[in-house]
Amino acid sequence: MKQPYILARTMKEAHGFARETLGLQYGSYRIVNSPSTIKSVRGAELYLVPGYQNRFDRFAMKGAIRWTRMTVIDVAVQGLPVAEPEPVEPEPVTDGLEPAGVQITIDEMLALNQTSNGDNMVAEGGPAEPEPEAKPKAKRRSRCKECGLLHFKDEPCPEAD
Repeated sequence: MKQPYILARTMKEAHGFARETLGLQYGSYRIVNSPSTIKSVRGAELYLVPGYQNRFDRFAMKGAIRWTRMTVIDVAVQGLPVAEPEPVEPEPVTDGLEPAGVQITIDEMLALNQTSNGDNMVAEGGPAEPEPEAKPKAKRRSRCKECGLLHFKDEPCPEAD
């Protein structure tokens, strides 16, 4: 028998459905990642987990499901018990300091960046380089109407001499 395919909104929901509801072990089922997976497989079972309609590629998936050669099992219609997805809580951001969360104040940081003679140091470890001077605007030559040669507009025509 072919491995069942699971179509859910996220990978986490698909793994949770396969393990908790269907009781399958990791590796004994497949998760649908793209519509081409649905189009190319024949004779396997396709479980549609509630919420799969909210995928980013839902329109392509609906088209692929319409013409699939898999046995489509809609979990919402079949009445299989589905565990509600747990709300995703963001993981706390650690700052990598020991102990975590202890930071220095801005005044202490500024004190660390000053050398013994009072000069401020740049983050890379050296004094700041002076900014390059602005280049003068480039002049353009134009063709003279009198002589037909190229020269700058503010210069007199060499043929006029």
